[in-house]
Amino acid sequence: MVPIVGQNVLLPLFWILLSAFLLQRATAHLPWLRIPTVIAYIVFGLVVSLLLPPSWQEHSRWLGGVSQFGLFYLTFLSGLEVDLRLLVPRREGPRVLQKAILLFVAMAGISYALAWGMHMIDPRIQPWMMVLILSTASLGVILPVLKESGLLRTVYGQTLLTAAMLADLLTMLGISLASDLARNGLSWRQLTVGLLIPLAALFYVAILRVYRSRFWDAWFGRNGIVKLQAVLAILGLFGVVTDWTGSEPILGSFLVGLLVAGFRLPEDNTLRQQMESLGYSFVIPVFFVTVGARFDLRAFLASPDALVWMPLLLLCAYGVKLLPMLWFGGPAIDMRDRFAGGLLLSSQLTLVIVAASIGVRLHVIPRVIEEAMIVVAILTCLLSPLLFSFLKKTHGPVRP
Repeated sequence: MVPIVGQNVLLPLFWILLSAFLLQRATAHLPWLRIPTVIAYIVFGLVVSLLLPPSWQEHSRWLGGVSQFGLFYLTFLSGLEVDLRLLVPRREGPRVLQKAILLFVAMAGISYALAWGMHMIDPRIQPWMMVLILSTASLGVILPVLKESGLLRTVYGQTLLTAAMLADLLTMLGISLASDLARNGLSWRQLTVGLLIPLAALFYVAILRVYRSRFWDAWFGRNGIVKLQAVLAILGLFGVVTDWTGSEPILGSFLVGLLVAGFRLPEDNTLRQQMESLGYSFVIPVFFVTVGARFDLRAFLASPDALVWMPLLLLCAYGVKLLPMLWFGGPAIDMRDRFAGGLLLSSQLTLVIVAASIGVRLHVIPRVIEEAMIVVAILTCLLSPLLFSFLKKTHGPVRP
């Protein structure tokens, strides 16, 4: 066991930030360690949970808040990276949104068929909940992998990102409505979830009017710090609004990302660089390391039922994403790239863990499914980006 020195509550944060710096440098400069940094963060968290005594969590409990903000901020960055021009339906050129919708419908259909099979095995498993669980994607993992591989701004990368976005967005709405309906019954709160999208549109119009007025130069000018503070304030406001409506806060943060994406900030924009630096250098590494550190591997190995369900759920997680991608990937994408894209879309992490825990709380899935899904989520986040990096060709489709 590695002892914790003293009672310094900042010590866990120091080790996380130091490891984030070293792991990022190692994955970037060591040829034999060319893996996505998110994998390195999760593995480091697993190592920490095995080496350190349980008492270390008492000194790092406050990191849970930073980790939650990391998820919140990562979802915001995911929305920021969506190229809204590719989502506009058009007769000529890449039809990214149409293809992403087709992929999601196919994924939901396969999930429904598999969910009924699980219900036949264990009647405690409600098919509608398993559809939500299996249909999710890890936008927080897919985004950094596409960004590191240089594919984010390609048609291929935007198709994967948009498909993951739809999967997360629609399952977030479904989980939010189902959990609130189970807790509070049918009420006006379910209707207010739909107000988030028009609210984001109103904010976009209002900010655009301010941007074109003299008020913008007087208040903001070229002051990047003030602009970043304004974005964070809007981010916090949408978090409060989503909590008020009974939906998940990550839904609001994603909509704020889409709102900011509407201004088409270039890669070298100061505000964009500040927002990405805050996320990728601090809160996001804390989030991924904390996910790995909080997984109790010993408890999982002690559960025979979880060990039986885990490989079955792992096959389902990959089958739900691989089959639609191979079939509906489109002629512009060759079979190897479709397979690589299906593997990356199979990444599942926080949202699937949240959905599984809500399912147990609502008594629509047994706890053994939750335990197995946590392992499946971690395995897919470790294997999928790594396999994608090995299979994806160095050249990508033509940029839009």
